[in-house]
Amino acid sequence: MFITHSVYIKIPWGKSLKLIPFGDVHRDVALCDVERWRGFLRRCRSEDDQYTRYILMGDPCDFASYSERNILKAASLHTTTRRRMDRLVKDTIEGIVREISFMRGKMLGVVAGNHNWEYADGTTTDQQIARLLDAKYLGDISYIRITIETCGKRLNVDIVAAHGKAGGKTAGATINQVDDLRRIFPVADIYLCGHDHKRGVWPESTLIVNANHKSGELEIKQKRQLLCRTGSFLRGYVDGATSYVADRYLRPCELGTIRLEIKPKNEQHSYKQYYYPDIHANV
Repeated sequence: MFITHSVYIKIPWGKSLKLIPFGDVHRDVALCDVERWRGFLRRCRSEDDQYTRYILMGDPCDFASYSERNILKAASLHTTTRRRMDRLVKDTIEGIVREISFMRGKMLGVVAGNHNWEYADGTTTDQQIARLLDAKYLGDISYIRITIETCGKRLNVDIVAAHGKAGGKTAGATINQVDDLRRIFPVADIYLCGHDHKRGVWPESTLIVNANHKSGELEIKQKRQLLCRTGSFLRGYVDGATSYVADRYLRPCELGTIRLEIKPKNEQHSYKQYYYPDIHANV
């Protein structure tokens, strides 16, 4: 499912919009790094302000995969069995929503993951989380436009967000999969992917061609873009524990999240003030 989303935020000059995408928590499994997760929540509560926004990138819990969901659908479970399973899943979701309830009103949206659960009524756990947090459900891939107003000027920041589908052992594979989003939407500012549990930000650039509104001459500008993997809280190598990371000889990932800062700035060009969003990342 593809979904568009537009958000308007007014901030004073000199302030920044902080954007924190996070996901792949896998909160309900033994290998979740619970202390790191709780530290992340404490930091968010203490440091983030009214100009902070979050995006949940999928897989907050570790429910059935796509193939497992198909098996369950084909199993023709008794209604009472299905209701019992749905109740257990709802309780788990309500637990993690309580942990992140302070993000209500600051959550830009919830991206669909691949370890979600589909209830008997056809809705999913990702949709449930979005509803409980009064946030937008962003589907499998979403185009988000944040319009920032400051000093009477409006600046647009375009984001493409998807949980991701493919895996890869190398850093190059990780970047290339995010770059696939750029092939679809070539002029966005930020591209977000989770899924492979890696955490990092890679700057890229594209060229934008516009006609000068007075002279009609073509002007070429270089646009900075950020390709982002949003991290995870799931450990891969724990002594005595079984994990798919160890079973497949995958590399360990740097756990945690990334943070993006969008600060309105201006420059003087031919006796005219040019306003633009300056975007930086903290990994």
